[in-house]
Amino acid sequence: MKVAVDEQIFALQKHGGISRLFYEVMKQYVANPDLDVDLLPFARPIINDYVLTDPQLRESLKPVGSKTTVQGLFRQAMPGQFDSQAEIVHHTFYLPPGLYRYKNAKRIVTVYDMIPELMRNTKRRLDFATRKRKFLEAADHVICISQSTLNDVQRIWPDLQAPMSVVYLGANPAFNPNVAHDPSLPRRYVLHVGNRSGYKDSWTLTQAFTRIAGDHPDITLLYVGGGAPTPTERKQWASLTGGDRISWLCATEEQLPSIYAQAELCVVPSRYEGFGLPTLEGLASGTPQILADTSSLPEVGGLAARYFTPGNSGQLAQHMDAVLSDPQERARLHELGLTQAAQFSWQKTALETASIYHQALNQT
Repeated sequence: MKVAVDEQIFALQKHGGISRLFYEVMKQYVANPDLDVDLLPFARPIINDYVLTDPQLRESLKPVGSKTTVQGLFRQAMPGQFDSQAEIVHHTFYLPPGLYRYKNAKRIVTVYDMIPELMRNTKRRLDFATRKRKFLEAADHVICISQSTLNDVQRIWPDLQAPMSVVYLGANPAFNPNVAHDPSLPRRYVLHVGNRSGYKDSWTLTQAFTRIAGDHPDITLLYVGGGAPTPTERKQWASLTGGDRISWLCATEEQLPSIYAQAELCVVPSRYEGFGLPTLEGLASGTPQILADTSSLPEVGGLAARYFTPGNSGQLAQHMDAVLSDPQERARLHELGLTQAAQFSWQKTALETASIYHQALNQT
């Protein structure tokens, strides 16, 4: 079965959750011929480091690197060398030119979240240039990365005709409790990974930390990734109780497993997540999780996490204090987290996605 994973997201992201999803799934296809997915080569320039630095995918996809997004995005509108060979095209994003290519292929479209539709004031710049609704109308099958996301799609656009399925994400085996110790990290810290602004609601976590800082003088709040703190953030942190123990780190992919595994606990305060990959990576690392009780997070965390009402810093502080003060509770959440994470894998994601490809080919 000849499958084109279109290059849209790889022309847009050097790193990021969406390109990570497709990168991990494509690795499974290359490594497992039994899945019967023959990936067609990329025909357009990309900037994505995951693909460009992976020897197996470079051999299979023959990608051409680009220093900027402009070249790759410009080429999206042009017919590709392998477009006509595709039996299946799996669209990675929703830029208009993708709708006019792959004329003979069955179209699979993945929905990651409905944030632009539900939270219009949080729209990212590219959201204004996309045509998600048009892609879903053209789809032969729609994949959603959580039941929460699927429910939102059906609630917002109840007239869509394409069949829909939930396919969960996985965690790379690099995320586990037995990774090498990184002595450069704080001795004890609460961890948040990813963007902090808007619906990610890091301010609720920051406020919760200040509530417990006096009772836990050896704990640091460590923000990782999401861009360097703005001057406003740094000023806010400096004005708070315990603010001198709030820090930020720009980490590499190779550093992340140790960062997760050495944390006392991870907090995801987001008011909405399409899936919440940091939650799963933290669970796989055996690190206790405290999650906002919203959208997809309970699907991922299951019974292995503690939950608080989104935006309620007092309730979050109570959970943080309880976990930090009780080694037995941390040990309990550690074991539950490993069991929960074992239900998710990129191999399972790839298998279920390949099954959807076969279903689409067999549709009349």
